[in-house]
Amino acid sequence: MITSHQINLLIIIGIKGCGKSSVGQAVAQQLEQPWHDTDRRIEEYYAQKHGIHYDCKAIVKHHGWDFFCQLESQVFNNLSDLKHGVISTGGSSFFNSKHNHAFLNPHIIIYLACDIDELHQRWGKYTPPWHIEHINHPLSQKALHDRDQCFSELANHTIDVSLKTIDEISRTICAILEKSTEM
Repeated sequence: MITSHQINLLIIIGIKGCGKSSVGQAVAQQLEQPWHDTDRRIEEYYAQKHGIHYDCKAIVKHHGWDFFCQLESQVFNNLSDLKHGVISTGGSSFFNSKHNHAFLNPHIIIYLACDIDELHQRWGKYTPPWHIEHINHPLSQKALHDRDQCFSELANHTIDVSLKTIDEISRTICAILEKSTEM
Protein backbone atom coordinates (compact mmCIF):
# COMPACT_ATOMS: atom_id res chain seq x y z
CA MET A 1 0.00 0.00 0.00
CA ILE A 2 1.33 3.39 -0.98
CA THR A 3 1.62 5.95 1.81
CA SER A 4 0.98 9.64 1.38
CA HIS A 5 4.59 10.67 2.00
CA GLN A 6 5.85 8.41 -0.80
CA ILE A 7 4.33 10.31 -3.72
CA ASN A 8 5.44 13.51 -5.31
CA LEU A 9 3.03 15.98 -6.76
CA LEU A 10 0.61 14.29 -9.15
CA ILE A 11 -0.69 16.44 -12.02
CA ILE A 12 -3.72 15.29 -14.01
CA ILE A 13 -4.10 16.66 -17.54
CA GLY A 14 -6.57 16.05 -20.35
CA ILE A 15 -9.21 17.46 -22.65
CA LYS A 16 -12.31 19.11 -21.17
CA GLY A 17 -14.76 16.50 -19.90
CA CYS A 18 -12.33 13.61 -19.42
CA GLY A 19 -12.83 13.61 -15.63
CA LYS A 20 -9.77 15.46 -14.30
CA SER A 21 -11.57 17.04 -11.35
CA SER A 22 -13.60 14.00 -10.31
CA VAL A 23 -10.62 11.66 -10.66
CA GLY A 24 -8.28 14.13 -8.94
CA GLN A 25 -10.58 14.38 -5.93
CA ALA A 26 -10.92 10.59 -5.71
CA VAL A 27 -7.16 9.96 -5.96
CA ALA A 28 -6.37 12.69 -3.43
CA GLN A 29 -8.87 11.17 -1.01
CA GLN A 30 -7.41 7.67 -1.47
CA LEU A 31 -3.88 8.98 -0.89
CA GLU A 32 -4.94 11.32 1.92
CA GLN A 33 -3.37 14.20 0.02
CA PRO A 34 -4.59 17.73 -0.64
CA TRP A 35 -6.41 18.29 -3.92
CA HIS A 36 -6.08 21.44 -6.02
CA ASP A 37 -8.20 22.35 -9.05
CA THR A 38 -6.53 25.02 -11.20
CA ASP A 39 -9.80 26.24 -12.72
CA ARG A 40 -11.25 26.83 -9.22
CA ARG A 41 -8.01 28.53 -8.20
CA ILE A 42 -8.18 30.82 -11.24
CA GLU A 43 -11.77 31.76 -10.37
CA GLU A 44 -10.82 32.44 -6.72
CA TYR A 45 -7.77 34.48 -7.74
CA TYR A 46 -9.88 36.53 -10.17
CA ALA A 47 -12.52 37.17 -7.49
CA GLN A 48 -9.84 38.35 -5.03
CA LYS A 49 -8.35 40.75 -7.57
CA HIS A 50 -11.56 42.06 -9.16
CA GLY A 51 -14.20 41.69 -6.45
CA ILE A 52 -16.57 39.68 -8.63
CA HIS A 53 -16.90 35.93 -9.12
CA TYR A 54 -16.78 34.67 -12.70
CA ASP A 55 -16.30 31.11 -13.85
CA CYS A 56 -13.45 30.46 -16.29
CA LYS A 57 -15.69 30.77 -19.34
CA ALA A 58 -16.97 34.18 -18.19
CA ILE A 59 -13.42 35.38 -17.49
CA VAL A 60 -12.43 34.50 -21.06
CA LYS A 61 -15.62 36.09 -22.43
CA HIS A 62 -15.08 39.38 -20.56
CA HIS A 63 -11.29 39.68 -20.77
CA GLY A 64 -10.05 37.41 -23.56
CA TRP A 65 -7.88 34.33 -23.78
CA ASP A 66 -4.54 36.10 -23.18
CA PHE A 67 -5.80 37.56 -19.90
CA PHE A 68 -7.03 34.13 -18.82
CA CYS A 69 -3.65 32.57 -19.64
CA GLN A 70 -1.96 35.22 -17.48
CA LEU A 71 -4.23 34.29 -14.56
CA GLU A 72 -3.49 30.62 -15.17
CA SER A 73 0.26 31.29 -15.13
CA GLN A 74 -0.08 33.17 -11.85
CA VAL A 75 -1.99 30.26 -10.32
CA PHE A 76 0.73 27.82 -11.42
CA ASN A 77 3.35 30.16 -9.93
CA ASN A 78 1.39 30.10 -6.66
CA LEU A 79 1.33 26.28 -6.74
CA SER A 80 5.01 25.91 -7.65
CA ASP A 81 6.17 25.33 -4.06
CA LEU A 82 3.92 22.30 -3.57
CA LYS A 83 5.81 19.04 -3.06
CA HIS A 84 2.88 16.67 -2.47
CA GLY A 85 -0.76 16.48 -3.47
CA VAL A 86 -2.94 16.12 -6.54
CA ILE A 87 -3.59 18.88 -9.08
CA SER A 88 -6.41 18.70 -11.62
CA THR A 89 -5.68 21.14 -14.44
CA GLY A 90 -7.95 22.94 -16.87
CA GLY A 91 -8.61 21.40 -20.28
CA SER A 92 -6.15 23.67 -22.07
CA SER A 93 -3.52 23.97 -19.35
CA PHE A 94 -0.05 23.46 -20.79
CA PHE A 95 -1.48 23.41 -24.31
CA ASN A 96 -1.71 27.17 -24.74
CA SER A 97 0.66 28.10 -21.93
CA LYS A 98 4.05 26.75 -22.94
CA HIS A 99 5.68 28.78 -20.16
CA ASN A 100 3.92 26.57 -17.59
CA HIS A 101 5.80 23.48 -18.82
CA ALA A 102 8.65 24.11 -16.36
CA PHE A 103 6.14 23.54 -13.56
CA LEU A 104 5.73 19.91 -14.63
CA ASN A 105 9.22 18.67 -13.70
CA PRO A 106 9.90 16.53 -11.65
CA HIS A 107 6.25 15.70 -10.97
CA ILE A 108 4.17 12.74 -12.09
CA ILE A 109 1.93 13.67 -15.03
CA ILE A 110 -1.12 11.54 -15.88
CA TYR A 111 -3.00 12.18 -19.13
CA LEU A 112 -6.63 11.06 -19.03
CA ALA A 113 -7.36 10.23 -22.67
CA CYS A 114 -10.95 9.66 -23.71
CA ASP A 115 -12.83 8.57 -26.81
CA ILE A 116 -14.07 11.63 -28.69
CA ASP A 117 -17.65 10.40 -28.93
CA GLU A 118 -17.76 9.97 -25.16
CA LEU A 119 -16.22 13.42 -24.63
CA HIS A 120 -18.76 14.94 -26.99
CA GLN A 121 -21.58 13.30 -25.03
CA ARG A 122 -20.14 14.54 -21.71
CA TRP A 123 -19.87 18.11 -22.98
CA GLY A 124 -23.55 18.35 -23.83
CA LYS A 125 -24.21 22.01 -24.54
CA TYR A 126 -21.02 23.10 -22.71
CA THR A 127 -18.53 22.51 -25.50
CA PRO A 128 -14.96 23.80 -25.32
CA PRO A 129 -14.25 27.13 -27.04
CA TRP A 130 -12.26 25.46 -29.82
CA HIS A 131 -15.19 23.20 -30.78
CA ILE A 132 -16.42 24.30 -34.23
CA GLU A 133 -19.94 23.41 -35.40
CA HIS A 134 -19.63 19.63 -35.17
CA ILE A 135 -17.00 17.32 -33.72
CA ASN A 136 -16.16 16.09 -37.22
CA HIS A 137 -15.45 19.61 -38.47
CA PRO A 138 -11.80 19.76 -39.65
CA LEU A 139 -10.93 22.54 -37.16
CA SER A 140 -12.43 20.57 -34.26
CA GLN A 141 -10.52 17.48 -35.36
CA LYS A 142 -7.28 19.48 -35.58
CA ALA A 143 -7.84 20.97 -32.11
CA LEU A 144 -8.41 17.50 -30.66
CA HIS A 145 -5.38 16.06 -32.43
CA ASP A 146 -3.12 18.92 -31.31
CA ARG A 147 -4.22 18.62 -27.68
CA ASP A 148 -3.86 14.85 -27.70
CA GLN A 149 -0.36 15.12 -29.13
CA CYS A 150 0.68 17.81 -26.64
CA PHE A 151 -0.73 15.95 -23.62
CA SER A 152 0.75 12.63 -24.77
CA GLU A 153 4.20 14.20 -25.01
CA LEU A 154 3.94 15.82 -21.57
CA ALA A 155 2.58 12.80 -19.69
CA ASN A 156 4.56 10.15 -17.86
CA HIS A 157 1.50 7.91 -18.11
CA THR A 158 -1.61 7.91 -20.31
CA ILE A 159 -4.82 6.23 -19.18
CA ASP A 160 -7.75 5.63 -21.53
CA VAL A 161 -10.71 6.60 -19.35
CA SER A 162 -13.38 5.80 -21.94
CA LEU A 163 -16.29 3.90 -20.38
CA LYS A 164 -14.50 3.64 -17.02
CA THR A 165 -15.81 4.70 -13.62
CA ILE A 166 -14.08 7.23 -11.39
CA ASP A 167 -13.23 4.38 -9.01
CA GLU A 168 -11.65 2.27 -11.79
CA ILE A 169 -9.57 5.22 -12.98
CA SER A 170 -8.42 6.23 -9.49
CA ARG A 171 -7.41 2.62 -8.70
CA THR A 172 -5.42 2.53 -11.95
CA ILE A 173 -3.62 5.73 -10.99
CA CYS A 174 -2.87 4.43 -7.49
CA ALA A 175 -1.45 1.22 -9.04
CA ILE A 176 0.80 3.33 -11.28
CA LEU A 177 1.97 5.31 -8.25
CA GLU A 178 2.57 2.10 -6.31
CA LYS A 179 4.81 0.79 -9.10
CA SER A 180 6.69 4.09 -9.35
CA THR A 181 7.53 4.03 -5.62
CA GLU A 182 8.90 0.48 -5.91
CA MET A 183 11.58 1.59 -8.37
